Amino acid sequence: MFDILSKLGEIKEKANHLKTKVESTYFTTSDPQNIITITTNGKKDITSIKFSEGFSTLSLIEQEVLLQDTIKRALNESEGYIMSELKSLVPNIPGMNIFG
Repeated sequence: MFDILSKLGEIKEKANHLKTKVESTYFTTSDPQNIITITTNGKKDITSIKFSEGFSTLSLIEQEVLLQDTIKRALNESEGYIMSELKSLVPNIPGMNIFG
């Protein structure tokens, strides 16, 4: 019983460290043409969006699609980082594939 409690305390300590690490990690993602550049942090907050001059030459629909796709890519990168860090935190328990 005491061993389980000590493991929980250890996991809580690692979780607090992970939270700090995630909050201070930033990712920069661009579309394939480098028209839009988005910076996110590990909490999946968008911290910066920058447009190149080529953005204004696109139609409104092209701008919307490119912006949505780039935001999706940026958030997926942040989420992938979070999931990989969480996998390192949670112990591997046979028969319990928590992360799919």
